[in-house]
Amino acid sequence: MSVFEIKQAGERKGRGLFATKRIAKGEIVLQEEPYAFSVYPHAREKYCNYSLAPPAEGENLKRCSKTKMSYFKDKECIQKAWTEHDYKRESKSIVKLRQYNEAAEFPAPLLFAAKVCWKMQRGKKEAQMIHNLSCEWEKEPKERIDEHKHLATMLSIFVDGYQADEEVIVEYAQILSKLNTNSFSIVGPDMETVAMAIFPNFGAMANHSMTPNS
Repeated sequence: MSVFEIKQAGERKGRGLFATKRIAKGEIVLQEEPYAFSVYPHAREKYCNYSLAPPAEGENLKRCSKTKMSYFKDKECIQKAWTEHDYKRESKSIVKLRQYNEAAEFPAPLLFAAKVCWKMQRGKKEAQMIHNLSCEWEKEPKERIDEHKHLATMLSIFVDGYQADEEVIVEYAQILSKLNTNSFSIVGPDMETVAMAIFPNFGAMANHSMTPNS
């Protein structure tokens, strides 16, 4: 029997998780692997960008020779990131865009959204998991929508290799709105923020007030 159920949490609060029984101290209530994540810039040299584990004592992470901005524990982690986390596509886009602008910056929200979009392209099931998330796109202030559209323009170039038309830009902006509302930060042992991530199955349902999670 599950220790929780998903149901509506009230007006403007969307769906939420509700306990179905008394939960003991220390009891594991929920475990979910992230749908996608991206390591924050300040943590890239401290935690493996695939496993999110810190290096062993006395060792350093290995920097990616292609992007020169991602760090991994070993070759196995690099290979797994290459195939499982779309790092092949990410590194290709970074290298390509740097040919036009060597000083180009790639903020974590951009890399995070790109990984989500690439995973959505894998199939209907993957895409539907993100489409099912709640947000208040129609009620967002114009300034916030303009911010989403600006990042969406960058996202289309990063993901597709060219600037998409207005219709696609709006679709990307709506995805960014969903991620802004439903994403969480993964923290390390000392509670330092390590990565931004999305957990669409259950994590995004917890304490859903329709405002961005912190």
